[in-house]
Amino acid sequence: MDIILKVQPDVLLSKSGELSNEKNTIISLMDQAKSEINSLTGVWKSEASDEFQARFKQVYDDIDNMLAIVSEYISDLNEVANVYTTAEKAAKSAAEGLPTDGVFRV
Repeated sequence: MDIILKVQPDVLLSKSGELSNEKNTIISLMDQAKSEINSLTGVWKSEASDEFQARFKQVYDDIDNMLAIVSEYISDLNEVANVYTTAEKAAKSAAEGLPTDGVFRV
């Protein structure tokens, strides 16, 4: 069974940009939450506060790891788009250089 993939580099680049924007939004929101939580350390001191801080750090680290994976996907999408574009240009250039004399006989 043959698998045919239809690639549109502009769509890959667009999705990469969208993913990057979403990633940046998440980073901003997480940094804002981290700042808010850190600001509580001066006024909220208890075992519950320590537990809350520790759990938030775990969540923050997990999300940071996920965002690193998203960054790799963004990079991969950009690379695939560029490789495909380069290959298409090379194929087109090679095809344009082929002789056409005697190919079509009427």
